[in-house]
Amino acid sequence: MKLLLLCYLFCTVKICSAQTSDSVDAADEYFESHPISPLIGLLVPAGIRDGYRLREYLATSEYRELASGESQAEQMDDIYFDALWLAHGDRTRAVLATAFGVFEHSTIQLQMPGFVLPIPLTSESRAHFDERVRNLPQHIYSDQINDVDKLQHFFSSAWLKRLFGMNWVVSLAGDLVEIGEEAMVVGGSNDPRDKHANHDGINFAHELDSNCAHELEVAPSRFLTPNP
Repeated sequence: MKLLLLCYLFCTVKICSAQTSDSVDAADEYFESHPISPLIGLLVPAGIRDGYRLREYLATSEYRELASGESQAEQMDDIYFDALWLAHGDRTRAVLATAFGVFEHSTIQLQMPGFVLPIPLTSESRAHFDERVRNLPQHIYSDQINDVDKLQHFFSSAWLKRLFGMNWVVSLAGDLVEIGEEAMVVGGSNDPRDKHANHDGINFAHELDSNCAHELEVAPSRFLTPNP
């Protein structure tokens, strides 16, 4: 019986991944020394509030130095685990914070009849926004393709899956976003690689509800599948 238990624990550790101590310590130290504004704490929903704090951290030299010694997959995982720390273990709140934290559009340009309407998506300064996006993992699917935008697709779909539960609802939402982007956003397209990242995010969120996730946290990069 003990042997079976040891085998189970070994397998569990192999398919799950806990955050590295270096990442925990660096994020913990930063967030403890940079408390959030009381006004934001009162007025902004928890997941978005955590996402604001995550955005601040991702633009720092402390994070850049830590990330420079990690693989792209490890960087992706650590960003989520940092959000999970901010969310006090609330996984739904953490995936929302991560999706918000990794968003790499400062504005979208909506094509209206006769004019273009810019919609701002961040309150960051241009310099802060550029530094944060530069620090994000760029090649989570391919060394040859800049896939920084796939992070937001992955974690946004994970959040919607946590919120609504039904895969078809999340897939439909992702498809509608792609259709709307192609039809209304200047330079937008209906990108099948975005949909692929959405699907991987759904699978990640599904695993968060499994028995494995009750003991050790699940690393999101484990759910990245070949994206043609």
